[in-house]
This record gives sequence, structure tokens and C-alpha cells, in this order.
Amino acid sequence: MYPNLLKPIQIGTRTLRNRVFVSAHVPGFAENGRPGERYIQYHQRRAAGGAAMQLTGATAVHRSGLLTTSPSALVSLDDAIVPGYQSLAQAVHAENGTILAQLAHSGGTLSAEVIGEATWGPSPMRSELTGNVPHEMSLAEITEVIDAFAAGARRAMAGDLDGIELLAAFAYLPHAFLSPLNNHRRDAYGGSLKNRTRFLVELIEACRGVIGPDLILGVRIPGSDMVDGGLDITDMQAVARQLEDTGKLDYLNVIAHNSTQYLGRALHWPPTPAPHGLFAGLSGRIKAAVDLPVLVAGRIVHPDQAESILANGQADMVAMTRAHITDPEIVRKITADQAEDIRPCVGANTCIRSRLHGRPVHCMHNPHVVERPAASDQVSAGNIPSVLVVGAGPAGLEAALTATLKGHKVRLIERSGHCGGQLRLWSAAPSQSELRKIIDWRVAQLAKRGVHPELNTELTADRLDELHDKVLVIATGARSHISDIEGDNSITHTTPADLLAEPGHHSGRVVVRDENHGLSAICAAEYLANQGADVTVVTDGPAVGLDLDMTVRAPAYHRLLNAGVNFLPNHSIGSIDHGALIVRNIYTEKETRLENISLLVEDRRVIPQDQLISALAGSGILYHAVGDCVSPRTVEAAIHEAAHVVEQL
Repeated sequence: MYPNLLKPIQIGTRTLRNRVFVSAHVPGFAENGRPGERYIQYHQRRAAGGAAMQLTGATAVHRSGLLTTSPSALVSLDDAIVPGYQSLAQAVHAENGTILAQLAHSGGTLSAEVIGEATWGPSPMRSELTGNVPHEMSLAEITEVIDAFAAGARRAMAGDLDGIELLAAFAYLPHAFLSPLNNHRRDAYGGSLKNRTRFLVELIEACRGVIGPDLILGVRIPGSDMVDGGLDITDMQAVARQLEDTGKLDYLNVIAHNSTQYLGRALHWPPTPAPHGLFAGLSGRIKAAVDLPVLVAGRIVHPDQAESILANGQADMVAMTRAHITDPEIVRKITADQAEDIRPCVGANTCIRSRLHGRPVHCMHNPHVVERPAASDQVSAGNIPSVLVVGAGPAGLEAALTATLKGHKVRLIERSGHCGGQLRLWSAAPSQSELRKIIDWRVAQLAKRGVHPELNTELTADRLDELHDKVLVIATGARSHISDIEGDNSITHTTPADLLAEPGHHSGRVVVRDENHGLSAICAAEYLANQGADVTVVTDGPAVGLDLDMTVRAPAYHRLLNAGVNFLPNHSIGSIDHGALIVRNIYTEKETRLENISLLVEDRRVIPQDQLISALAGSGILYHAVGDCVSPRTVEAAIHEAAHVVEQL
């Protein structure tokens, strides 16, 4: 089914087993800046799953370009990293994989904030992302950094890795030299495009001189800065030809955006509903300009999408990086004709959010990013107890699936007529429709194993005597709550969940109250705006959707503001007065009347549905409660908790 995707490819002197690779990213599992046990296990799982090539995350080679001071990211400042490289290479090679080190210098895009040490860049141009202004590098400092890259390449070779990739994208140092947004120099490294490419050419030559002809040497480049005044695709075609002319490169890896721009940093990790394979047009243009193999990344989450990009001649290899965080066994499954079993990446960007918050990478609905699921080691046996799962939201579905995989006989009941809980409701918002795959995939996996959710079925207190021979897992979720507001009843109240659960047409002026600062208010506002309502989102925070990470919040703002939605931050709801909503600035306490409001959607309070837990008190019946019925949290928390609790049964 995937003749192009599963076809081997020659990259330099190496033959790779297929066209799928895992592009450079920082999973957050390094130990003291070196590959430790969990880091190695993370990459080994993806090699075992069939990926043809993998890259370490961006690895700083010089103190002036540190990406972070966190020990959870790799650094190659000295030879201390070599033993970790060797262990990493051994683990990946044992699975017939290929592993490269990506070498990097932040170029002032990021600031590791080492007191007393400045970041370096081509010119002192302020980063919108951090406010950092780098020191303008002297000619001697340029030579020093090139030597540092060469030393990093030497360590990768000593570590038995298969090669290196130079990070010349995201406004990191080589890209910063390339881009007129970042490079205002007037010497041999500035001015013309050829001069601005000089640093990268010298870097390539120095690194190839160190690693020799047998190891892979690639470069990650932007297809475009995607902003006025920056590099465009025509510029980058010329750059690509200049790099190819060195005769020292094995591939070009294409991405987009410039991370000194705030939106550029947010949009190069595009979440749902960004188009799949959205940078393939750029890679196709680069491929048309050179004979080198061209690689591409960007929301390629299913092998059908990857196959199409290859078949259309837009790239020679495709990165399925976030997809491999969600499911490390994509290649193995398609090789075995089991594509329907691939756990779908839905573009929620939980993985990105966890890294931006300094935590190891997580997936919204893969509880086992590093380790293999404990359930996969279990064998069904006659004395394994049966399991009753109450509630078919994300936590209940995961509990039922994990128990089934362990060999338990499972019964899953759901009080409503639908699976998925509030996640199903969120997926009713046009921008979040992909989230429905989290539900549908689990329902399909359960059906393959003979488990079918019993809808419109409730476990009540008078039926508890049925449970003494079963393991009970309670996953009854939570419900939104409408608060009491002073004033009259002239404005209809609802919650995001109820709004999306009962589709209807809403027009006129409506207000969405965002006090949970997450996705629910965003979904409600978008749903109403698409119906033509005049929507204002009122939040007590300094920004709407404050708890959303930048990669989700920025495109959400783009959608909502372009749809005419108004934002009113730093305000609380006061009272209702004859169709007017009185809002109060939380700092000045000044009141404002929002007139002619027909509907108020409150995303404020969520209450656990824990009645069954209360009914079991003192009954002597053993139960396990998971998800929002314990404490309302995220989908990620509910699914992960359910998996880990059931694995311990």
C-alpha cells in the first residue's frame, strides 16, 4: 500500500531502510546534558518501530549559543557526551536504525540567561520571542564558533553516530546569518545573499573535513521565513543550490518560519487544524532546484499523507515526528498491513506544551512515550478477574482498552448515548474535529477485541451487589456548573459542554466567560462565531486562553479575531440587568455595561461526578476511580491515570 514510503533510499554512503524519519526534537530525557537511560530507551523504541533515521534534539556546541541551562537537553561542549553517544548509537543500531546528532547554536534567538555571558549572533537584532539582543560576533568569534561545530562533529563521530545535521533553521545561528531579518552586517558575512550564506558554507566545509566522506552530513533549512522582509522560497532555492555546490552535503531538510518572530516560533509547530504536510510545497520547490535528497517535516501524521508527498515528488523523505511520539510503531504497523491500528496524532501539541513548560515530552493520548505498555507483556489467563468500567469518556475508554490488552474480560457501560465525554463535545468545534480520533480509535480497538460500549446504561446504588466478583473502575467524569449571578433572568445561561451537546442556531450578542483559561471557552466562542453571533470573550486573566501554550493560542487567536470575536481581558462578571451584562475590571473595579446580550456561556467551574464513589463508601467493594471524577483535569491526565491504574490491577 505504501510503495514509496517503504522504499529504501541512499543518503550519502548509507542505505536507509525506508523514507520515514524522526526529525530533531528535545524529548527532555537527557541526564546532565548527556544521553541517559530514558533518552536511549526513547530512541530505541522508535528504531525498533521501523523509523529509517532519527536525530537527537538540537545540541549546543558553544556556550554563547546555549538553548537552555536545563540538564534535560543535550549539550556538546566537551567530550563528556561521547560515552552517552556510544550507548545511544549501540541501542539504535541494535534495531537496524540510523541516528544522527543535530548540532546547534541558538544565535540569540533563545537566551539561556547565564549571568555574565552574552549570547552571540550576526547582528544585535532583538528577538521578539525572548527580548534577547545578541552580541554581534567578530571575525575571530565566527572562527571560534565554526571550530566549536567541528569539535561537536568530531564527538559525534567518536560516539559512533551515523552523522550530523547542522541546524540552519528557526533563526539559529546559520539561519540568522542567512536572513536579512537578523543579519545587518556590512562585512564579508553580510549584505548579498551569497555573503550571508558564507558562514553556513564554511561550517559545512569544516564539519565535512572532520567526519570524512562516510558519515552523513545534512542541513536543516527554512523554505521561507514566512514574513515580510525575510527569506522567501526564491532566496532559499538559491541558498540550496549554493550549498549543493559545495559537494559536501548529503541532504537538505526543509521546515519554515523564523523564531525571532513570536508567531514564527509558534507556527513552525502547527497544531490542529493546520493543514497536514503544510510545508511540502516549500520542500517541493527546493527539490526542484537541487539534485540532493530533500527531506520535509510539518504535520505529516498518517502514512497516507507521507506517501502522497513522496508520490508527488515534493520530498525524498518525510518526518513523522509528533506522530512517532504518539505511536512509535508506525512503520512496523504499515509493513504488517495494520495501518488502522496506528494511534493517531491529533495535533493537540501536548508534546510541545510539556517541553515549553520544561517537562519531558508527553502525548495527550499515549501514556507510554518511553516504555512499552505493561499490558503488552500480559497473557490472558482463566483466573484473571473481569473488569467493569463505568463511564466511556477518555479515561473510561483507556481503562477498558488497557484492561482488555492485559487479558481481562471487560464490560464498559456509559450513562449517555455517546462515548467520549466532554472531549466529544470539544470535537464539535470545527478547529478541534481531529480530537474525535482519540475516541474513535479506542472504540475501534475495543471492537476488534470484542468489547462494545453499552450506551444509555447506568450503574445505580441499588445494583452494587453485582460487583463483588468484578474489578470496578469508575470513570464518570465531571460536569460543567453554571454559577449564580446577581440580577434578573433576562440572559440565558449555559456552559460550553451544554452548548456543544445541544446544537442550535445562536445569533445576536453573546458572551463567553473564560475563567478556566483553557480550550473550552475557545471552542465555544469559535462555535458561536461560525454561526454568525457577535461574540465577546470575557476573562479575568490578562489574556484569553491563558493556560494554552503559544503554539495553540496563537492560531486560535488568528481564527477567533478574524471571525470577529472580541476579547475583553482583566474583567469579571458582575451582574445582569435587563439584557445587559455588567462586567468589572479586576484592577480598577470600573464597571462596563455590555448591552443586548442574549446568551452567556460560562466556562468557570467543573464539578466531579462522584456520586457513585459516594455510594460505594462503606460497601466493602473495591474500586478504582480515575480521571475527572477524582479531580477535573486535562484529557492527558485522565488517559494517563487510567492506563497506569489499570496496569497495576
